[in-house]
Amino acid sequence: MQRKEDLNMQKHEFLYEEKHHVLTVDGKDYAVPQRTAERERLLREHDEKLGELTEYESNMDLLTILFGAAAAHAMFPEGDKTNLDKLAKCTKYALALYM
Repeated sequence: MQRKEDLNMQKHEFLYEEKHHVLTVDGKDYAVPQRTAERERLLREHDEKLGELTEYESNMDLLTILFGAAAAHAMFPEGDKTNLDKLAKCTKYALALYM
């Protein structure tokens, strides 16, 4: 015989499926990282110093936080001669995939 408490219990199942996104820049694939507390802290720190950064520095910093310095440089090796429109679109797309 079941107890009254057992009859009122509801089972809730939590299913989580990781999604792995890949950003392709000029034919090369870069794995978009999973969200972590460390990465979120780095993004907050980045946002706090936005007034001190140029558009180029800000976007390259974001790509570095997401993909690492080597990958960010590989995506945009032209340095300060980088097309800012392309860099901004790439960064916004990368952040959207990350979120």
